[in-house]
Amino acid sequence: MDTSDENQLIALQKSFTYLCKEAKVFEKGNEINNINLDKLWINTKTKEKYAEIVEEYIRLLAQNSGKIEDIVIVTPDTISQNYGATPIVFLVAEKLGCKVAIWQEMGDFVNRRSWLIGDIKPRKKCIIVQDVVRSGITVLKIMRSFQKLEWQLIKYAALVLYCQDPKKLEATEKEYKAFTGVNLPLEYLITDNKLH
Repeated sequence: MDTSDENQLIALQKSFTYLCKEAKVFEKGNEINNINLDKLWINTKTKEKYAEIVEEYIRLLAQNSGKIEDIVIVTPDTISQNYGATPIVFLVAEKLGCKVAIWQEMGDFVNRRSWLIGDIKPRKKCIIVQDVVRSGITVLKIMRSFQKLEWQLIKYAALVLYCQDPKKLEATEKEYKAFTGVNLPLEYLITDNKLH
């Protein structure tokens, strides 16, 4: 990134941090803390600003990877109580004119297999946009689907990096490199310590 890109990223980080604090997305629990970004797209006051921030963030990540219309944004649908980044990714993809695919962790529940639905033509470039990345293990699961399609992962983008155990993320990075031969292209908008 050049200086103007870095300045744009800093401005996005500040705006996103403010938005998250305003919506109180950090939820303290008795045993586990949670970050619930659903609060941003459910609320009509914050949805538009949330979409603008994610749109600009994706533009930044994709800028040196060809036409944005040729990129597939992949949003993971993991087994959790939140919708994750999926609703906002659809809004943003429509504005950007790019394709969308959803990776469903338990798409085939009976056989306990995941699946990829949406624009799944072979040999595409893609960006995974995930609401909260903790250990990064999701990217390892998704890569198996990508390998069959010969997809190139440009960026693994977390809106919030919530890594309470850095060793788990390091293990994911090592496994990703062993599997693909390249470093994990992890990027994140903010870290959880900005939300406390």
